[in-house]
Amino acid sequence: TPAIIETFIEKRGSKVPHWIKLWSSYVSISDEEKAFSKIIFSLWLFNKSSNFSSTPAELVKEFKTIFPEKSIEVDQMLIDYQKAIYSPHAIQIKNIQDSGNKIFAYSISKKIENFLKF
Repeated sequence: TPAIIETFIEKRGSKVPHWIKLWSSYVSISDEEKAFSKIIFSLWLFNKSSNFSSTPAELVKEFKTIFPEKSIEVDQMLIDYQKAIYSPHAIQIKNIQDSGNKIFAYSISKKIENFLKF
């Protein structure tokens, strides 16, 4: 696991590579946050780095500037995410995971499409 690797490197007195720290933090977040993080990664793919202080709604708004055709799906994902994080009511985690996977797959396909145009 990445946490064990991170601890091992730290105990040896070495600097932990940034990618291991990211991996370690990623595996420790909730399933809802993992699904929503696919929007953040999609923004990164298109050089739209997110600010750590950005709200989920701001991230979705930025995503929609790149992919307006995905507005309905990403808006629904935001609603599901907000229910999961801020509401005491249970949600269908599979729905938000499926949405995240579809959004991420779409972003990757568009990135490949843009790459092949050159």
